[in-house]
Amino acid sequence: MPLISVVFPAYNNIDTLKVTLPAILLQDLPTGFAHEVIVVDDGSAPATADWLAAHTHPNLSLWRQPVNTGRAAARNAGVRAARGEALVFLDSDVIVRRDFLAAHAHTLGLDGGEGCDISIGRLMDTDSLAPADTRPVPAPRPGLPHFTTANVALRAGLLASLAPDGPFDAATFTRYGWEDLDLERRLASLHPRRRRAQAAVGFHICPPFSAQLLPVMIEKEIDRAAMARAFYAKHPTLGVRLVIQNTPLHRLMWEILSLGGLLNARSLDQVLGWLVRKGHATLAKGIARLTILNPTYVRHL
Repeated sequence: MPLISVVFPAYNNIDTLKVTLPAILLQDLPTGFAHEVIVVDDGSAPATADWLAAHTHPNLSLWRQPVNTGRAAARNAGVRAARGEALVFLDSDVIVRRDFLAAHAHTLGLDGGEGCDISIGRLMDTDSLAPADTRPVPAPRPGLPHFTTANVALRAGLLASLAPDGPFDAATFTRYGWEDLDLERRLASLHPRRRRAQAAVGFHICPPFSAQLLPVMIEKEIDRAAMARAFYAKHPTLGVRLVIQNTPLHRLMWEILSLGGLLNARSLDQVLGWLVRKGHATLAKGIARLTILNPTYVRHL
């Protein structure tokens, strides 16, 4: 019986988990297929940890890290526990349709068709907690999307040769960001066959933007910059420099957009708050991204 293992790290997001975990547990798979969902509780606070511990399902396997170790280490723990011939990496803030795993299984060729080694799903941002099956399926997009372990499936054998304790570099990537692109670059040496799984759609749940969220978002950008430096230290190539935006041109561009730092969280606080109150949260988030968040990231590279 083909078994698909879903590695599902979780950390302090109980309200989102109440929607996303049932969605990945309740999947419509072809006859003869089975799946397991390996939830790795990465040192969550008691509210999330207790809810997960009380949640039972035949397809659910719960592993708890005593302290928060980061997404790379949490995913490695899930990989070590996995038994399937295919691994699906799915973030706990992504809600999926009931045909999600069937789409990845078909793309990998687990149903006997022409397959591949890596099946790359699609992510769509949303601020809604509505079930994914009630949403329209987005139109297919051409080309191959970027590799992200928020929604990707791989044949388990592909990862076996990377490292004995798990495929992610948990010693280097201890903060937010870039561990998935580091894995992609190491996988490239194996020359895997990659395909887009158009029907494997994940809706990435993002909280509605507010000015009160800015301090947390800024800290996230600082973490992302620190991990970008680590990523470039491992792979010191021009391509990586361009990807992480570590070039004079990028620095100049973001300084211009932020007016050399004059546009910042303090100076834009009232403007962003006014836009949110007027129902323009998406516009406010875009302005914050261009003038505050991206410049913060680049300044910390």
